Amino acid sequence: MEKDKSGFDVLPPPRSALRGISVAFVGPDGAGKTTVVEGILSEWSGSARFVFMGAGIDQANYSLPTSRWLTRRKRKRLANLLEDPSVLPPARLLSEDQQSKISGGSLVKLAGLVNRIAEEWYRASVVGFLKMRGFVVLCDRHFIFEHRLEDSDPKQLLSVRIHNWILRKFYPRPDIVIFLDADAAFLQKRKMEWPVEHLEYQRQTIIGQRPLVGHFVTVDTTQPLPIVLETVATAIVEYSAERYGRKLADAKGD
Repeated sequence: MEKDKSGFDVLPPPRSALRGISVAFVGPDGAGKTTVVEGILSEWSGSARFVFMGAGIDQANYSLPTSRWLTRRKRKRLANLLEDPSVLPPARLLSEDQQSKISGGSLVKLAGLVNRIAEEWYRASVVGFLKMRGFVVLCDRHFIFEHRLEDSDPKQLLSVRIHNWILRKFYPRPDIVIFLDADAAFLQKRKMEWPVEHLEYQRQTIIGQRPLVGHFVTVDTTQPLPIVLETVATAIVEYSAERYGRKLADAKGD
């Protein structure tokens, strides 16, 4: 996607407590999630709000103080093992030696699990509050799609299984998911720090968890940015109109 001339002509849904919706933008690294969110937000600034819903604390616009402290602690432990300590790679890309440096004892793992769950639910509460105020809430990433929740690997840590079970069974779903998709080899040209295999793993994780949400829209992110933005904006407006129509009909029926 080219980042210039990103405007589009789709008007946002009008603000209303009846119409507040959450939109999750998901996709592998390099798919342009942040670029698309920023493009939509710039045109819909009066009707939309943004919440980062990914694991990266440094990118989060809402986060718990404990999460930032734990991230600094993890980065400090890995400082001598990473070429760039400011960038924490996904856990599955860490070596056994690197993982042993940050794993800690049972109490540390328990504290990390509790904080991770608290962080995710805190941001879900922010999204819920903004929806109650009638905003279109643009979620850059979403925790439901950040992890392979159905993974039955017997080597998986108990803390990971508990965390994934809570996400799968209880975590609030976005109203609509926008899947920014492209071939992994194409994405690797944008995100050269990650191997193609990792990007394809991310793609398959998202595709495999599509049944967990109700409204899922796939958008080809290899298109020019204005086309991607207009496609995404149209999908959001159409969903909002459909949902509002159902709620209005239900209200009249009562």
